[in-house]
Formats: sequence, C-alpha cells, structure tokens
Amino acid sequence: MRRLHVHINGKAARSCTLTLADAKGKKITTIEGLPEKHPVKQAWIKEQVAQCGYCQPGMVMQVASMLAESAKPDADQIIGKLDNMICRCGTYLRIKKGIRTAVQMTAKEGRRA
Repeated sequence: MRRLHVHINGKAARSCTLTLADAKGKKITTIEGLPEKHPVKQAWIKEQVAQCGYCQPGMVMQVASMLAESAKPDADQIIGKLDNMICRCGTYLRIKKGIRTAVQMTAKEGRRA
C-alpha cells in the first residue's frame, strides 16, 4: 500500500487512513500544494534525493511538516518522524542529506518551512 502524506491544518497525516469525516472543514494540502520554492522541494532537487519516487511525496510532506514544527530538528527528532517510512530504493543517505540541506535553507531564510 502506498502511504501518501497530506497536511491537515499543517500537520502530516496519512491519506490512506483519512476519512471524509476527519477531513471535513480542515485545510488539506497535498505535495502539489507546497510551493515550488519550498525548502524541502528545493533541497530534494539540489541533492537529487529521489530515485524511483515511490516514497518521495510522503517523505517530502513529512519533512515539511517537521520543519514547520522545528526549524532545527535534532537527529532523534528526524528519526522519530521518519522511522515508519519505507524507501524501496534505500536512498536513506540521500534523504538525510536532503533534510540537512532543507534545514540549512530554512535557517538561511530565518523562518520555519
């Protein structure tokens, strides 16, 4: 099963378990709703994170949500947010590099993502 993430009122959630009742009256954002200049999207491109792309929408949305909560997450926070996400291609090292780049880009802008 593909576990795509969406943001519900700014927080990452799995779309595969989301009911209409859960979504009613809430702001839903998909990966297409993140601006092209969003630090996570830019970092993913810069670091060439994606390989097959299967997990990438979920990874991007999860990381964007995490950076909105904490502009400088530590290693434990990152692992905690991504520990249940699976990358079929095993690009975890690129994903970590992309996260570090997104954190740096967010810090340069002086705001949360």
